[in-house]
Amino acid sequence: MRRSDRALSHEAALAIIDHAPFGTVAMCGKDGLPYCVPLNLVRVNNDLYFHCALSGTKSDLLRSGGRVCITFVTQAQPGYQAEKNNFTCFYRSAIVTGQAHEVLDPLEKTEALRAICRRFLPDAMVGDNFSRAVETSLHRTGIWRISMDQITGKSRPERD
Repeated sequence: MRRSDRALSHEAALAIIDHAPFGTVAMCGKDGLPYCVPLNLVRVNNDLYFHCALSGTKSDLLRSGGRVCITFVTQAQPGYQAEKNNFTCFYRSAIVTGQAHEVLDPLEKTEALRAICRRFLPDAMVGDNFSRAVETSLHRTGIWRISMDQITGKSRPERD
């Protein structure tokens, strides 16, 4: 990291991951072209989970290698610092590198979906809504686990 004075602690980087509305997952595409896609991810300990279709470009690329880089942003605000005559951007971000693994075990898939729904749709987790949804869609839902290898966080607050 070029600006180590802007580095965040491991805990602060995890907080960004836990609060970002999505992460943009990048992987190596066909013919070496980059491929990236925004996804709703949830962190469970040192793993990230997301759901997707069972087939498609993303799943094909992950099955062919699975190395990923993910960017999370919780703040990005262009700014001008008059006292410095400086145009800038104030931000909080985290970057994760890791290895993606397709989850095939029905119990792990269910628990991953439960974590995703608790994070993004907590108000819908009432009664038997979740169990009914899992019963009808688990067989056609892809779940991926990303084991996080490296996590870095960086911030530029409005006053530094």
